[in-house]
Amino acid sequence: MDENKLKASLKTIDKWEWNAQTTIHDDVPILLPAIEEKEGRAWSRTMIVASTIVLIGAGLWFYSSTKNPAFTGKSLFTKHADFPPGRYQATLTLANGKTIPLQNDNSGVVVDASELSYYDGSNVDVTDHLSRSGTITTPRGGQYRITLPDGTNVWLNSASSLSFSLVPGKKQTRIVTLSGEAYFEVAKDSHRLFIVKTASQEVEVLGTHFNISSYAEEGATKTTLISGSLRVVNRSSKIEGMLKRGQQSIVVKDILTVAPVDVKNVMSWKEGYFQFSEHQDFSETMAKVARWYNVKIKYEGDMRDVSFTGKVSRFQNLSFLLEKIASEGQLKFQVDKDLITVIRQ
Repeated sequence: MDENKLKASLKTIDKWEWNAQTTIHDDVPILLPAIEEKEGRAWSRTMIVASTIVLIGAGLWFYSSTKNPAFTGKSLFTKHADFPPGRYQATLTLANGKTIPLQNDNSGVVVDASELSYYDGSNVDVTDHLSRSGTITTPRGGQYRITLPDGTNVWLNSASSLSFSLVPGKKQTRIVTLSGEAYFEVAKDSHRLFIVKTASQEVEVLGTHFNISSYAEEGATKTTLISGSLRVVNRSSKIEGMLKRGQQSIVVKDILTVAPVDVKNVMSWKEGYFQFSEHQDFSETMAKVARWYNVKIKYEGDMRDVSFTGKVSRFQNLSFLLEKIASEGQLKFQVDKDLITVIRQ
């Protein structure tokens, strides 16, 4: 094995990531013996490499078995079924109250000239005549994508809903109403404003990319601008704020604030993982976990200074996620049916 390749493969990995099968932490020392470059030492170098790999493997086993010897994520689910990740699922509700379950094997629908079709080209089975408006709702543990008549793409997160027009109108504004969380890629149209309404604010754009999180239980509406520009209006106080790329507005009651934000943290759900960060409240991330796996979470102990840095795939079972968190040694978990108790150690 080339020496440089060996050294590169043995670099210390500071934190864990969702697809890492083995994690090497700072407190597991990696010792590389000196390797001489003289001729005739090939057998010695081979033995050194082999010995080093064995020692590292032993060190990793010792670390994982002593830091949290009793815990594996799967062991929590010996009496209860593990929780699979969420999936594509949603329901369309028409203005007349008729509900239409959308197929789970399709990731989204296209709304075009009063017709609905899935992304694979098949038609949505709608027996009644389409009314002029509709609402797509995702349950806890679901997500879906919608392409609106003007070409705007919307990614809808768990426990969210989007109300919109089913036919392209000729008005000067394009209006949708959001509850929950969604990412928007608004089609540019210099003649028609695009407005997103939530319970506490309105967002006005011509064409841009942004994310809005507006869950009622969180008490705040957060709008994050990915590209372009937009205007946020507090519906209660009428206070306005202009966002630039990489900024986030937070609306709480009559207050509106604007500040820079880590866009990667905000967009992690759309990119397919949970992001744990020192700059994000642990319970806030766990609320996203609860919605995605359709579980309830309660806490025992003070969680205010609990902090992790890492990411875990949204498409692993819940046991995988809990195992990653518990391996850091700060927390342990108890499972009772769909209730996950987080306990500070």
